[in-house]
Amino acid sequence: MPSSVYPRLQSSVYDTYTSSVSVRLAIFDSRINNLSDLIAGLQPGVKAHTLDPQHDGVEQISALLHSSPVSEITLVAYGFPGGLRLGSNTLTINNLSVYEPQLRNWFSDTVSPQLTLLASAVAKGKTGSEFIHQLTAITGATIRASAQTIGQGHWLTATAKTFKPVVLNTYRATL
Repeated sequence: MPSSVYPRLQSSVYDTYTSSVSVRLAIFDSRINNLSDLIAGLQPGVKAHTLDPQHDGVEQISALLHSSPVSEITLVAYGFPGGLRLGSNTLTINNLSVYEPQLRNWFSDTVSPQLTLLASAVAKGKTGSEFIHQLTAITGATIRASAQTIGQGHWLTATAKTFKPVVLNTYRATL
């Protein structure tokens, strides 16, 4: 249909079978090296948001998703086994319960949510595995994460949906 029929839907894809908005969002921790290169290399249709380093990242993401529900999120942040840095705080296995009410609402208005964590070693070891398991249970999302270093040519397969190949091949920093 011509876009003039549904002018409010121009910035997103509407899935008439599930009645949910399908939007891909890349959320960046502002401390990421060469952040502007990553943002410039986003695939068409992926929206970008950068977290304010002075405020709690989970709270910022929750407020953003409350106003604009999405079905796919890629979080780009520095990671460690069982956690990642988001804004002024970290999200870890130890504070998931504190953030649980907010995390439960991240995908409450979507069908088949997907969360990709581009953060090195976030799924590493027993702590990382438990973090991913608990985050999956809380959010209801399919989560993609790595136990290895992310960056310098090493990426999750799902990353190709978010970034153009040239960025994945040339980005030399690690997350």
